[in-house]
Amino acid sequence: MPRKRAKNITFWDKFWRDEYGRDVIWQRPNAFLITWIAVTVVGLFLPYNQLKTVLGVVGTVAILVWAILEIYSGVNGFRRLLGVLVLAAVIIGRLR
Repeated sequence: MPRKRAKNITFWDKFWRDEYGRDVIWQRPNAFLITWIAVTVVGLFLPYNQLKTVLGVVGTVAILVWAILEIYSGVNGFRRLLGVLVLAAVIIGRLR
């Protein structure tokens, strides 16, 4: 029986593909991303008050957790880079 040749894994494969060889750019949102989207949308319709402040904190924590999860367990390099960029954007936004 002839041996199968190992496929050379390129940077492109590592950056865009998951462990099954599928290109992954979009995934179904998890609970943290859904929470961030929901509190952000609700916050757009509220006047500035304590509830809007609480929603802002909840949203920030949710998007930070989402970014950290993507950095450490993203399915490919693109998703990990996306996590790093979102984490950096949140931190820089909070420092201003």
